[in-house]
Amino acid sequence: MFDKKFNTDHWLINKITELGVSPEMGAWVTLAIDVLILVSVAIIVDVIARKVILRIVHSLVAKSKTEVDDVFFKNKVFQGIAHVLPALVILVGAPIILDDFPLTLVYVTKLSYVLMVVAMLMVFNSFMNSVHILLLGNPLFQDKPVQSYVQVAKLIGYLIAGVMIISALIGKSPVVVLGAFGAVAAVLIFVFKDTILGLVASIQISVNDLVKVGDWVSMEKFEADGDVIDISLNTIKIQNWDKTISSIPTYLFTADSFKNWRGMQESGGRRIKRAINIKISTVKFCTAEMIDRFSKFTLLTNYLKERNTEIAKHNETMDTDLSYPINGRCMSSNQSGLGTVKVKS
Repeated sequence: MFDKKFNTDHWLINKITELGVSPEMGAWVTLAIDVLILVSVAIIVDVIARKVILRIVHSLVAKSKTEVDDVFFKNKVFQGIAHVLPALVILVGAPIILDDFPLTLVYVTKLSYVLMVVAMLMVFNSFMNSVHILLLGNPLFQDKPVQSYVQVAKLIGYLIAGVMIISALIGKSPVVVLGAFGAVAAVLIFVFKDTILGLVASIQISVNDLVKVGDWVSMEKFEADGDVIDISLNTIKIQNWDKTISSIPTYLFTADSFKNWRGMQESGGRRIKRAINIKISTVKFCTAEMIDRFSKFTLLTNYLKERNTEIAKHNETMDTDLSYPINGRCMSSNQSGLGTVKVKS
């Protein structure tokens, strides 16, 4: 049904009715013209924002020495802001152009408000993606669960946008909408159980420094043993030594036991998960002839040269009696019937 509150004193309806059009049809034509004007202004603003303003912004970004604006432009933050302007034009211009159509004005205002909130949510999403990239490039955050923080921020943004949209559509205060959410809190907690657990676990992992990207961790329960390559809100990905990827819920790293080999790596040690059988009777001190022969092996030349120099300086400093090799530092080798397997000090 047409808006019964239509004002017959509209600036255009008298001219339309003078052409022999009925007042009701004239009202429809007038409304269509008003909406067309409003949409045309919004389209013009959108074209100006994309074709003119964005080009100016792009030239300024290209000339800038900082990389921050480049990341924002690449992730379409400025493009998203340009899309907010048409919705803002409709929201501001609707009360002016559709003043004679109160009921229609309500619907158009709600629709434009929803479009603006969605456009702002897209800008916020692009902004958080840019922040994610910038933080990953910062050495201070390379070992932090940045993705978890970004996902939490996005989730909060989606919730706020959802509350604002529902509030606009039903014509109630956001406080009332939040109060209604309290009635279904149990359902939401059940639906977002893993997300909530992951959020709490991410905070605990970050505060207590339990796991960082690049750590070598082992979880026998899930047959995971390798390097942490990603920490997100819901899962932690581990690249095993056979190059397979294990995805483990984040909260299990606080609720279950696991082994972190970071301390061993920071101490300079190394764990080799291979069994090497050595016959003890084949281990003996290297003679000068053996070292001379080993030095002709390309892979050992530089190593033996450095080790000889280091060992000689040590024995000279300690004034070692080398008539018995056991008194000082000497090189040893493991020999089998196939030849020398390994040389070490």
